[in-house]
Amino acid sequence: MRLSVKQYVTDFLASQPTPEQIAAFRPTAEMQERLRYLVGRDRAEALTDEECQELDEYEQVEHLIVMIQSEGTS
Repeated sequence: MRLSVKQYVTDFLASQPTPEQIAAFRPTAEMQERLRYLVGRDRAEALTDEECQELDEYEQVEHLIVMIQSEGTS
């Protein structure tokens, strides 16, 4: 079973990461591959409703991580 993006981020944040760990935080290789797949299907206008929701989740999480990382560098 694939680890959800939101669960991955929640687990990371619950570990009380240091500012350095937050700055270095990245999705897993599997998540990066899945995102590339979803973006490709989106460009081809071939996403299912479920895939569209999954892509939306990635985008929401990415926005959250960018906000957290920018706070850590302020």
